[in-house]
Amino acid sequence: MENLLTVLVICIVLFVVFRKFNLWYWKIQEHIDNQKRIIELLEKIATRAGSMDEEVISINRKFKNNKPSQQQNGLLDD
Repeated sequence: MENLLTVLVICIVLFVVFRKFNLWYWKIQEHIDNQKRIIELLEKIATRAGSMDEEVISINRKFKNNKPSQQQNGLLDD
């Protein structure tokens, strides 16, 4: 019984050590940290873009209301 417990503890320690080495070697934690930072930046961009969209729409409406209608003389115009 004591022998089985020793083997189990050794296996757990080896698992943890090899797992840490594997994560370090493949830089998994660094990739995770980078992805979290990317998500934060994308969320900031999304909130800014949303407010900018509202501003552009309101400016576009004002511009369309103040602009006199012009006749277009393009090739595809009917």
